[in-house]
Amino acid sequence: MLLCTPRQAPRAQRLLILTLVLTLTGLSASLVSALPPRSKLLTQTSTLKLDAEVPWVAGWDLDGQALGLGDIMSRGRSGFVFTLTKPDCLRCEDGLRYLLSAQDRLAKRGVQLVVVFIGDHHPEDLKSWLKSRGVWGASSDASWQQQKPIFLIDRYGVIDERMGTESQLPRSFVVGRQGRVLRMIGQEGYDLIDLIISSVTGQAEN
Repeated sequence: MLLCTPRQAPRAQRLLILTLVLTLTGLSASLVSALPPRSKLLTQTSTLKLDAEVPWVAGWDLDGQALGLGDIMSRGRSGFVFTLTKPDCLRCEDGLRYLLSAQDRLAKRGVQLVVVFIGDHHPEDLKSWLKSRGVWGASSDASWQQQKPIFLIDRYGVIDERMGTESQLPRSFVVGRQGRVLRMIGQEGYDLIDLIISSVTGQAEN
C-alpha cells in the first residue's frame, strides 16, 4: 500500500502508474526511481537560445554513412529530438534508456529521435553498447526498422560545439519541423516524453 499525504498523492500516483507501465513493457522499475520527477529545463546554451534556428550539423550513422541535418529534416516529421550523450556518461544512461523505451509513443506523434554520441566511437562498439542495454536487439523488428531512432556519431565534436553543450551532458533539444529550437532539456525527468510531445504538438498527450 502506498502511503502519502493528500498533497503528495497526485505526484505519488503518477509515479506509481508510470512504474507499472514501464514494468509491464519490460523495463525495470528502478529506471523510473532513478529519474527525478521533473526534467531540468534550460533557456539557452553557450551558442543557442530558445526559438533559434538549429545549426547545421552532420555526423556518421552506425553504418558509417555521412548524415547531415538536411537529410534528417527531410524525413517529414512533426518534430525532432536531438539527444547528446556519451557511452561513459553514467548520468545520461537512465534518461537515454527512458527516451528509447518511448520510441513508439514519439513515433506515433510524428517525432523523430536523433541520438548523438559525442566522440570518435567505432560503430560496432556502439552497436554492442546498445545491444548490452537491450536497445539494438530491437532492430530486427519491422516496426522498429521503420520508426527507429537515428544514431549519429559526432566524431570531431562539431555537433557538441554548435549546439553549445560543451560536453555538459545530458542535453536534449526539441526542434520543430521548421527547424527552430522549441525546448532545451538538461537532466531528464519522468515528465520528459510529455514535455517533448506537448512542445511539438502544442498539446498534452491524452
